[in-house]
Amino acid sequence: MWPRTILMFLCFSAFSLTLLAQDNEPIDFVMSARSEFRGHYYEYVITNADFRDTPKWDSRNQEPPLSVLEALKIARNNLFLFVDDERGWEATSIRLTSTSKKRWYYFVSFSCTEAVCVEGSGSGFNILVKLDGKVIRPIVKDIEPRMVKPM
Repeated sequence: MWPRTILMFLCFSAFSLTLLAQDNEPIDFVMSARSEFRGHYYEYVITNADFRDTPKWDSRNQEPPLSVLEALKIARNNLFLFVDDERGWEATSIRLTSTSKKRWYYFVSFSCTEAVCVEGSGSGFNILVKLDGKVIRPIVKDIEPRMVKPM
């Protein structure tokens, strides 16, 4: 009786682990992006683990759970956490990007062409919005002054 019970337990455990592995995606590197803005680098390093609690989306047969307009509003609200003056900032790109396994995020790029924000602004600013409406926070690092070697 014991060998049969142990064999059944091992089979059930292996089956459960297989289901668990399918549900919890492996922690793989997804992407890295960096923008420069007013003396700081803003880096995004994201993995599949960052998307565990976000809704899956099958792009073949349904609309995304977060619309482009909603993602843009969320990105714009978060942009103003990083810039002092909202004048002149416009969204220049909104890209819906897949991480793999039906997990997605919006990569929203902003640029400013007004004189009030061009000085020292770098090339623009990016905000990443997951399909659950949460923003991926960047890692902020100071830009070290560049040393110019004398000739």
